[in-house]
Amino acid sequence: MTVRVGHIEFLNCYPLYFGLEQRAAEGLAGEAAFELVPGVPTGLNRMLLSGTIDFGPISSIEYGRGFRQLRVSRRLSISSNGAVDSIQLVSRRPLEEVQRIALTPKSATSVTLLKTVMKLKYGLSPVYDELLQAPEDALCDHDAVLLIGDEALEALYYPVPDTRLYDLGRIWREWTGHPMVYAVWAAREDFLSAHSAELLAVEDELVRSMDYSRQAAPRVVQAASVLWRFDRPCLDRYFEVLHYGFSERYREGLRKFFELAYEAGELADVPELRFFGNDGEAGQAAPPPRPAVRPSPRVVAPAPIDAALVERIRAGARLTDEEALALLRSRDLLSVGQLAAERRARQVPGDVVTFIIDRNINYTNICLTGCDFCAFYRSPGAEGGYLLAKEEIFSKIEETLALEGTAVLMQGGLHPDLDIAFYEDLFRSIKERFTITIHSLSPPEIIHIAKLSGLTTRVTLERLRAAGLDSLPGGGAEILVDRVRQHVAPKKARTEPWLQVMREAHELGMGTTATMMFGSVETLEERVEHLRRIRDLQDESLGRGLGGFRAFIPWTFQEGNSALEGFTEPATAADYLVTLAVSRIYLDNVANIQASWVTQGLKIGQVALQFGANDVGSTMIEENVVAAAGVAFSVGADDLVAAIRAAGYVPAQRRTDYSLVRTFAGRSAGGDGEELEVGSGLGFD
Repeated sequence: MTVRVGHIEFLNCYPLYFGLEQRAAEGLAGEAAFELVPGVPTGLNRMLLSGTIDFGPISSIEYGRGFRQLRVSRRLSISSNGAVDSIQLVSRRPLEEVQRIALTPKSATSVTLLKTVMKLKYGLSPVYDELLQAPEDALCDHDAVLLIGDEALEALYYPVPDTRLYDLGRIWREWTGHPMVYAVWAAREDFLSAHSAELLAVEDELVRSMDYSRQAAPRVVQAASVLWRFDRPCLDRYFEVLHYGFSERYREGLRKFFELAYEAGELADVPELRFFGNDGEAGQAAPPPRPAVRPSPRVVAPAPIDAALVERIRAGARLTDEEALALLRSRDLLSVGQLAAERRARQVPGDVVTFIIDRNINYTNICLTGCDFCAFYRSPGAEGGYLLAKEEIFSKIEETLALEGTAVLMQGGLHPDLDIAFYEDLFRSIKERFTITIHSLSPPEIIHIAKLSGLTTRVTLERLRAAGLDSLPGGGAEILVDRVRQHVAPKKARTEPWLQVMREAHELGMGTTATMMFGSVETLEERVEHLRRIRDLQDESLGRGLGGFRAFIPWTFQEGNSALEGFTEPATAADYLVTLAVSRIYLDNVANIQASWVTQGLKIGQVALQFGANDVGSTMIEENVVAAAGVAFSVGADDLVAAIRAAGYVPAQRRTDYSLVRTFAGRSAGGDGEELEVGSGLGFD
């Protein structure tokens, strides 16, 4: 039979239907038989409940009112984790002064969301009328107008003069801390009991369509720009803020919406989510939700390393992706570590292990991206958000210099109000007062500053360099694979823009580092792809006579207090050490590999020196981001010197460019290593 599927004709659903069309054109479509029935959200709600369509999107509030006759897909929704752009209250007055609002008739959930927010968050009960005229005309006798879909985007990008905009997705996220689910995909009980196989086939096709569009994002944007009058940057942003999956985190957001809508008198009771498919049969209540640990792509059967591969590595051959993957899968911890140690001895001869005395200054935690892995950020306007004053930053730098530090690493959230003028003023002020290296601003921060300032990233880098920025840290890389980035940081810059910022920094003579945060949702193959992207750019930069990446720092995802807590399998110390070792062997063009004692602790940091690392990073006079996830290892310079000695190496303090400030005598207590120059002033020996 042919399943009748609802089709929302707004821009927010365009990626779904683009994927359906393209898969069909390329002969990729499955065997599911369905037809699309177009309509606006409120119309499709009625059609689903009346039986005019069999399966489709239904607004969250209408599902809540009719849930006893419906079942929900576990895999599809229309949601956002913050600003949604396409639900806007256009107002002539501040929100707390609004007394009369004209409401769109096209979205029941948006109307309920607004009424709930006004009543429970702001304690207001304005008069509500139906919007029966053009928004500009309605604003003549209303304080505000609620718009959704394309009309809301028009108001956002082509604003009505003398009005202000309130994005309901952003207000909801800042108020509750939850994502907002605007619609779910549902079928009626009677249809599901008779045609569950056909329905599941259609659901599969829709999910494949979304996956297709996610991989073909530039094509989706290009096609949409022809059909709608929004330019490509607007469409890029819009498709980034929308979310189409329905993970447990989003289900909790929907349950919260139901609870508050009930409290506001918009629901007769608090509905339950009743699912079909996968782990819930039709006609049976779904089991209580619980966090499902992601099947680990890292748990594999141990396998010995091929003898021929061992010989190739010892001969100095460049690893292929397949060989790197074989090493990660081998789980032969000691053998991989030995090979990495041998490679390290060739790339960085001698027994010196370096560290730097510097300070992380997280100048703000206010951030627009809302990355799932981050426990540090706060949304704009949320409780706990901060922006350090210049005087506070100066005080931290003075303390750093008093501890014989040589650099500050300044990184923060993507603050909505800090354009290039803020950073130029800050960096110039620092350089006027202090002799210190400014190793600051990750590529996502550079991209964000450029967008806010209406500049290219290259011009942004040029101006910041002139103001005093010396080098760039490798933050925001996470995993340089867009599938992973879409999952853990959907609003953050994709792979190519991250690499382009680093390429431009190299061209301007600025040193940079590269990082990899692993152990979240990536596969082993995606770890290797990340390493390849770093190695390829390093080849390019060195081939052009540029400095390139000074170091590579792999570190493990810390799930505590983040949105991914309970949904990932944390990387073990063994996994960390193998990945570090493979990084050393694979990245044959990056001299320095840094051990991550901040996430692993100092003991594993010492072991990492036998697995290819030649640097133990920073004393971290201050660190807030990893600490926000509940990981709080802390050491001083004397601890690092002692740990390096105890591991059998010669400690040395370095600068950000890896030139040495001083070395410290001896390899270990009672050791017979060569005596090196002892620096004065730090109190060692």
